[in-house]
Amino acid sequence: MKDHSLIKITCYCVDSTNTALKAMAGDYPDKDVLLVAKTQTGGRGRMGRSFSSPEGGIYMSLLLHPDIPASESLFLTTAMAVAVSKAVEGVCGRETSIKWVNDVFMDGKKICGILTEAKINSESLKPDYTVVGVGINVEEPENGFESELKDIAGAIYPYGNAPSGIKDALMTEVIKIFYMYYEQMAEKAYFEEYKKRSCLIGKEVRVVDNVLNPGQTENAVVLDINEKCHLIVKYQDGTVKALSSGDVSIRQ
Repeated sequence: MKDHSLIKITCYCVDSTNTALKAMAGDYPDKDVLLVAKTQTGGRGRMGRSFSSPEGGIYMSLLLHPDIPASESLFLTTAMAVAVSKAVEGVCGRETSIKWVNDVFMDGKKICGILTEAKINSESLKPDYTVVGVGINVEEPENGFESELKDIAGAIYPYGNAPSGIKDALMTEVIKIFYMYYEQMAEKAYFEEYKKRSCLIGKEVRVVDNVLNPGQTENAVVLDINEKCHLIVKYQDGTVKALSSGDVSIRQ
């Protein structure tokens, strides 16, 4: 692996590791930085959702300076999803899957969310920097997840059962695998693993397009994921679309 001069910063608690790291970005114009917190008070997910961040999880954000078009920032998210999925399997011995575009699932519940944010240069239309935030539920909270999350969120280990040192080992493996893919971003070396690990292909889903039709839900079948990491869906009227954004949930 190339020397990316990764600087690691650890803290006990922040509002959001993404927010904090974006505020620091100007101090590290040519360095990769990893910010890790034990807990967050204002963790964020996609589409403005909050991300529960109790102690027992991994909450980290990675500052990068990729030389890619802004439109390819999605590839950082998907590469990180594969890195987390593979690391959980390799370090913890648990099988995982990926729900397009940015969630890692285990036993039907979400154990990881990823949020990628970028500052785009108006002249080059490339990111001045990108921050990839990762939240992994390593150990279940002592009293379980909050009532609104208990049917959605899961953890790799029950409360009190996480082996000593597992969070450091898992975090190290995630970063190692991610950089392996990051160095081969142009080749999209992660793509086949991303597609293979999808829990959506062939499933009936509900699609929410918050850009064109805010709040409206349509039923569709997931046909495929293309090399742009767009979700190929077929609606009930026979229309086939490639989704680059939006939200989907499996129909029960």
